[in-house]
Amino acid sequence: MRYVAFLRAINVSNRRVKMDVLRGLYVEAGFDNVATYIATGNVIFDSHSPPLADDLEEHFRSRIGFSSQVFLRTADEVRAVVVANPWTHDGALVDVSFLERLPEESDSRALEKSVIPPESLVVDGSEVFFLREGKGIPTVHKESSTVSGLSMQTTRRGIATIEQITVRFLTS
Repeated sequence: MRYVAFLRAINVSNRRVKMDVLRGLYVEAGFDNVATYIATGNVIFDSHSPPLADDLEEHFRSRIGFSSQVFLRTADEVRAVVVANPWTHDGALVDVSFLERLPEESDSRALEKSVIPPESLVVDGSEVFFLREGKGIPTVHKESSTVSGLSMQTTRRGIATIEQITVRFLTS
């Protein structure tokens, strides 16, 4: 089965990892057809059994020397993220936060209500879709707002990155 691991906080500040090193870690862990996409910690790989995020995090930490939380999704789940995007019009700047687990419904609704227009936010399962006001315009809603609103860690990617991963690595 095909999986995507989205690593949190890779290649920011002093947390640098070259993508060939990251690919090598996943090969070393026993996965097949390992690829990375851009230098933000997106690893696409095949596994005969469901991988465990905790095992991947420990393997990474033991080899690289710092921790990075792993948010695992199957190929089908990543394709579903692209389909679930509530804003598909031209020019829409959409970010997706991958959550470590399903949030409480009340927390999801409260987070959605916390966003200040013209920005918008939708919690859909274990992902949060965020419509930004415009490129280069600072957003009021930061990833830390999602973390505090849902009481869990996240990692955020642009929908264009998710779409490219889907097109390049998850189509038959």
